[in-house]
Amino acid sequence: MPNLYIPKKGKVKNILDQSTSDSYITKTLVIEPDEEILFQPGQFVMISLRGFGESAMFISGNPSCSDIIEVTIREVGNLTHHLVRSFKVGDKIEIRGPFGTPWPLIEGLGRDLVIVSGGTGLNSLRPVILHALENREDYEKIKIFISAHCPDELIFTEEYREWVAHPDIGVYVTVDRLPYGTIPVGSSFKYAVGDIRELLESVSLNPDNSLILVSAPETMTRGICNRLVSNGFSQESIYISLQRRMKCGMGKCGHCQLGSTLVCKDGPIFRYDIARTLPDTLL
Repeated sequence: MPNLYIPKKGKVKNILDQSTSDSYITKTLVIEPDEEILFQPGQFVMISLRGFGESAMFISGNPSCSDIIEVTIREVGNLTHHLVRSFKVGDKIEIRGPFGTPWPLIEGLGRDLVIVSGGTGLNSLRPVILHALENREDYEKIKIFISAHCPDELIFTEEYREWVAHPDIGVYVTVDRLPYGTIPVGSSFKYAVGDIRELLESVSLNPDNSLILVSAPETMTRGICNRLVSNGFSQESIYISLQRRMKCGMGKCGHCQLGSTLVCKDGPIFRYDIARTLPDTLL
């Protein structure tokens, strides 16, 4: 059994720009680990760089590719600042994991998948989308809802048209505002402007045969889930991702503890009816 305290070595194979925002620089690091890393959609790894620290990051790549790990990073602190501003192809990095519970895709077999993301929440849901596309016969309709403050904060935009080209897949994108009043030059996808809850209500969904996966900031998650429940979806059919101060990934340090629940070990994926009973959340 591998020692999860000891990180694996890896090398950056590629760096992909994900956003054009000067305020929120976001990039995907494509990492080639020295040893293969098997993971399931929704799990995370601990990325470390000596002298800068260690941080929990959701895996945003294809779960069928164990020889490559992708992490999508938004600049928010010392470590992420260095990774998005100074890191180059060929640089070395250290990885622990994977950790955490995955999205329960087995519960979606033969059902519609409704995927809802806000902010950078799409990084933990992209593996779900890639898995569903490779196993298209396992699921009925797939509806993907994506939101951000403005268009230049959206991530994976080059893939939206590829996703929607598959049969019975809808991709719906909304932003809070368009700074210049128009869709940016060169954009290849239409955006709505407004609240993602309104976008959800504008699309025909099946409350009786759907698995809902939500990854967004907690206040947005609460609003989304409340709207879904009010429209006939059961709380048991909704799963959410909590991203709470995960420091070790192994349930040892207690930084992510909510009552008797350790987010990094018992989550970060929770069924909504269970998550809303946890203390110290905004759900």
